[in-house]
Amino acid sequence: TVMSTHHRDLTDPHIHEPKGITDALADQFYVANGANSGAWTHLQNVTVPPCCGSLFSMGNNTNTTLTNQNDWYALANVFTSYGLYNMTAGSGTLTTSLNGIYKVEIQCDISHNDGAAQVLQLAFDIDSDLGVVTPPPRYASVSVPTGTLLTQVTFSSLHLLAAGKVIRPMIRNITSAGKTPLVAQCSMQVQLMRKMNA
Repeated sequence: TVMSTHHRDLTDPHIHEPKGITDALADQFYVANGANSGAWTHLQNVTVPPCCGSLFSMGNNTNTTLTNQNDWYALANVFTSYGLYNMTAGSGTLTTSLNGIYKVEIQCDISHNDGAAQVLQLAFDIDSDLGVVTPPPRYASVSVPTGTLLTQVTFSSLHLLAAGKVIRPMIRNITSAGKTPLVAQCSMQVQLMRKMNA
């Protein structure tokens, strides 16, 4: 009688090297092609589908009314999307399509003409409804003097995000309530740095 042993149940000394190992060079990896086969190759030759996208708003001089002090609000700017790969754009949002570590970066030029200098904070929200949201974990603060002079703010951070996460730029005022800062231009870039399994 021939005994049946599953390959996964093999133990030493019956475990063998992967199929095709004699053709592999030093420091190569086996890469599956999705069609029940694959090949040995160097890591730098592996093509990973990009997942990235950007939103930008140029020169539309949009005021975002910050009704309550310390509450976060979505920027009122009208955004245009570009460079979308494995990512979708909505009204002022970008949505991921892959699980992974993402770099999110925001750049804005801000001014205000509404009294004394205001301390404004920029951040991005993930998966909340538009309007007032729970404070994001990371943000950038800037003191914006009164007048027409633009203050530039750039902010970036890394996040582990699942597919289907909606990202949008946010702003809040920690000095006063009822102010309307002017965001003359703004951009948000989202880029997959490392793909992760579900």
